[in-house]
Amino acid sequence: MLGIALYINAVFTVNAKKMFYGSGNSSYIWMPLSMLLSLGAFLLAAHCMKKTNAPALNDLIYAGAGKPLGKVCMGILALLLFLGALLPTMQFVSMLHSYAFNNTGSHFGISLWVLFTMLVLCLWGMETISRLSRLLVGLFIISILCSLVITAPSYQTYRLYPLPGNPPAQIGLFTLQRTYVVLPAMLGMLCLTKNQQGLHFARTGGIIAAAVAMALAFAAQFSVSLTFPYQELAQMLDPFYSLDISLLKEGFLFRMDKVFLFLWLGVQLVAGSFFVFAAGAVLKRDFALHSTRVSSVAVLVLMACVMLLQHMGGEAAVNDVLQFLDRYCYLLLLLPLAAALLGVIRHKEVRHEHQTV
Repeated sequence: MLGIALYINAVFTVNAKKMFYGSGNSSYIWMPLSMLLSLGAFLLAAHCMKKTNAPALNDLIYAGAGKPLGKVCMGILALLLFLGALLPTMQFVSMLHSYAFNNTGSHFGISLWVLFTMLVLCLWGMETISRLSRLLVGLFIISILCSLVITAPSYQTYRLYPLPGNPPAQIGLFTLQRTYVVLPAMLGMLCLTKNQQGLHFARTGGIIAAAVAMALAFAAQFSVSLTFPYQELAQMLDPFYSLDISLLKEGFLFRMDKVFLFLWLGVQLVAGSFFVFAAGAVLKRDFALHSTRVSSVAVLVLMACVMLLQHMGGEAAVNDVLQFLDRYCYLLLLLPLAAALLGVIRHKEVRHEHQTV
């Protein structure tokens, strides 16, 4: 489940394309690196939890930042989890409207059906979401590998130039900027350790999920880089889905691209439901809401409001906000991570005082 969420959010949520592809394409470098950096932050947070015997990330943050500032940190994490559900959902709705329905019908009508499905999954709970992800993950990986193999005849190495695509400093900046779409999923898992099988299970699962997601993201973005020059990528709705599908236009693979699209949509529904449920769990515990399911419904209603705003003529404003988030939203992660580190420091101080006494 976590690996699916990491891959979907890394590959399908590049909004500021002119910034990332303006002077070259190094996405096959900074996208896996952002996952690796997020994995490091995740392992650091898990280590801090183990050192302080915190049952969940919430407790560690409150120990470090106190109650008022701790609520601010958890509010930021809930916001990032909300964005983790919203951004790929908006992208897939746009892909459905453009590629499956040929720009006909209501864009918001598609959004409602997608959100309704996520609502049902959230009401069924995390166990259902986890079991459904296990059913889909095998087909999902096979579909990605098939896409890479099918489009292999169109690969050309000259499209990688200029190498490595961007200056090293810019690659480092892009790596930092993209952490805001992958690290919240890992931190959300640490907030759910009480509902799962404990910290050890979450830590092991996070390592495996990040490793698989990094490998798939590298393969997907390298394939895109071999297929399209960077000048074209900034104009595409979704580069990975736009891979050359000329081999699918006839024969037994006809329309296989549409099959892949709806399979990926199903996977996104599961990943989005995880983000919504995790955001609901944070809101329920830290802001005294009635239950996780009720707060998850509130998150979905807020998502529907944003999509309605986009549908009712606010698309330009929404796109401007999304590009702003791509540039600066990673800075919001600094506060919860700093609070987690403070939790360890304060725990050591308390232990030292007790030993002294």
